[in-house]
Parts: sequence; structure tokens; C-alpha cells
Amino acid sequence: MGRKSRAQKIIEEQENVEDRNPEATYLVIYDFVEGNNPRQFYDNLHRLFNHYEGQLVQRSVVEVMGENAGKAVQILAEMYGASVLRYRVMKEE
Repeated sequence: MGRKSRAQKIIEEQENVEDRNPEATYLVIYDFVEGNNPRQFYDNLHRLFNHYEGQLVQRSVVEVMGENAGKAVQILAEMYGASVLRYRVMKEE
């Protein structure tokens, strides 16, 4: 059996945490210092998208459903050295 990806480790950790807002939409905005955008970050981000409902809105903005998903993206970005802000948002119809 191979090593677990960072994304898989985060998913497993978040499964032990109750999602208080599973229907809420979150925006996670991150910025890598000195413009360094590690390819591995995006590979792991897409692994998170395979587990959580989410999408890349812009290069540094992710939209996800659920508090645990937002926290997972935040943790992942911080692991790669990014400055991160996470917001709960309300979509207007």
C-alpha cells in the first residue's frame, strides 16, 4: 500500500469532526508567498474535490459546500505555506 496523500489525511481527520454547517457555502481565498504555486497543492486540491462538493472559482479562490470542506481546503493551503482566509457566504438567488 502506498503513502496517503495530504488530501487523504485531511479528509480522514475531518471525518471525525461534526460538520455544523453541511449545507453552507464557503469561499476559501489563499495566497502563496512570493508567487509560489506548488503543483502538488493543486493535485491535492482536486483530490479534495473528489470527496467534497467544490470548485476552483479563480486561481486563488475555492468555493465549497460545508464547513468541513472549507476547513479541509484551508488546512491544505496552509500546509503548502499559503496565507488563507475562509468565509461563510450566502448566495443570492
